[in-house]
Amino acid sequence: MIFSGLYKNYKMRLFFVLTLLLINLFLSAQNEFYPKAMAPWEKDLVKDHLEAFSGIKNPPVSRVRSMAEWEEAQALLITWTSYPSVLAPIVKAAQKEGNVIIVCSDSIAVKQSLKANQIDTSLNIKYLIAPFNSVWVRDYGPNTVYKDDIDSMYLVDWIYNRPRYKDDTVSNAVAKLLNVPLFNTAKAPYDLVNTGGNFMSDGSGQAFASMLVLDENDEDNKYGESNHSEEDVDSIMYLFMGIENYIKMTLLPNDGIHHIDMHMKLLDETTLLVGQYPKGLPDEPQIEANIQYVLDSFKTVFGTDFNIIRIPMPPYSNGTYPGNGFNRTYTNAVFFNKTVIIPAYEEKYDTTAIRIWKEALPGYTIAPVNCNGPIQSGGAVHCISKEIGVADPLRIVHNPLKGEFDESAAGYYTEAKIQHVSGIKQAGIWLRTDTSSSFELIEMIKKDNNIWSASFPGFTKGQEIQYYIEAIANNGRTRNLPMPAPKSFCRFKIKGTSATDEILETAAINEIYPNPASAITCITLNNHNNNQIDLFISDGFGRKIKTIYSGRSLKQNYFINAADFKPGIYFVVLQTKKGIQTKKLVVR
Repeated sequence: MIFSGLYKNYKMRLFFVLTLLLINLFLSAQNEFYPKAMAPWEKDLVKDHLEAFSGIKNPPVSRVRSMAEWEEAQALLITWTSYPSVLAPIVKAAQKEGNVIIVCSDSIAVKQSLKANQIDTSLNIKYLIAPFNSVWVRDYGPNTVYKDDIDSMYLVDWIYNRPRYKDDTVSNAVAKLLNVPLFNTAKAPYDLVNTGGNFMSDGSGQAFASMLVLDENDEDNKYGESNHSEEDVDSIMYLFMGIENYIKMTLLPNDGIHHIDMHMKLLDETTLLVGQYPKGLPDEPQIEANIQYVLDSFKTVFGTDFNIIRIPMPPYSNGTYPGNGFNRTYTNAVFFNKTVIIPAYEEKYDTTAIRIWKEALPGYTIAPVNCNGPIQSGGAVHCISKEIGVADPLRIVHNPLKGEFDESAAGYYTEAKIQHVSGIKQAGIWLRTDTSSSFELIEMIKKDNNIWSASFPGFTKGQEIQYYIEAIANNGRTRNLPMPAPKSFCRFKIKGTSATDEILETAAINEIYPNPASAITCITLNNHNNNQIDLFISDGFGRKIKTIYSGRSLKQNYFINAADFKPGIYFVVLQTKKGIQTKKLVVR
């Protein structure tokens, strides 16, 4: 009897242990594949998890400034879990620009995986052994801010809008590794729920988000202790992040994630890269309305209108855009110093996207990484990586001269805000008017409030001026703007026609790519003088079958979807006051 009871008790204990083991294995398997949105098994786990946060739970005493993504960065942060075939090429592209911090549970296994992908594991890789749940470090990872613009570097952590308690501890581990103070918004009245994929800063006190940040902090807030009005949210973002103007856009009706990095990207203080979807797609009208709202209601930090660059978003291979945050995207990219890592999917779509990125950021290395895996869970490159700023940034803020200017013997005046914690030793503008010649230096003079200025000499009609800014700090640090200069530079033109520039007086078709074409196709023009143009497609008999654009325009890139045409030979026709130009287009 006694033996029988003990045996039964043993079987029950064994059953209990095995059951716990199976549950842990099940949860561990799930940890590898957390989607960007809330996972089904997480819906019942929402509870107060603010105990996961450590660090300073009050805002910084001094004014802070939130870093822009295109600023200098010391490291790119990733968590090594699901999608190692995507993480590996991100490491390969990033390690040429600085350290890659890999949060992981087993550095030996990660190193083996990297070596299997022909990656040099001795170059700029740091392994951080720390707990975590998911790969989406953009959303829960630390944000870089600076005291008084360029002074002490801090990290700021928000409450993550997922019940993933290990993810909420990653910022603690990073702050400890880098030995920098960590502030968090985990304690009332500063408790704020926010996600990195729904935040873009221009580095000068202005930032973009969707209204998700308001929805997740209102009376239905499941994560913090308080309910916050928009004024409360703005106040917390100012105190912790230095955001003075927080621009929020209407949610997209067919997007279950509502993170703006899925369809737009701030390239610098003046330029927004915006995803272009087919007319009538459920989210397309709201994206267009949101962009128009930004253009009508807000200015850049320089008081100018935002420049909008469009990039066609690719469908899946079956031609669909599923929505719910799972659309393929080309805006979900990450800056890491002189390299921009962008998502890629299929060559027939990627070719156009890569060209647009290169034209938007000349001189930068554009590194495409296949994201067909993570996009199925609602994210891409930007979602699974996060930049960490340098400890002592050499900051240059400049509104570049662009477009056309009148000829003037007095020259052209420009200025830039240049700052470093050690002070600025000297600054200058390197310029040239002939691409075959070398750049020549014009010294900049310091004015008040860290403003440096210079005057260009007079130029002649038709000249294009190319220039970049170089600054040297008192401690010897040097930085250029644009960062990859002299490979990259700002440019503007003097009105009028020179003998060598006469060919550009009227518009001309430059290139059609890809050609042969089967999907999104780009038609580029040499078009610099606001010409009246008629751009259309004709068939082999000269009959117009589609108007692409008619009117005055300085636009250089136009897009068609070759899938709208039957296979065959067509002609792209450009008509101006100087005549007609045609180029053959093959649709397959």
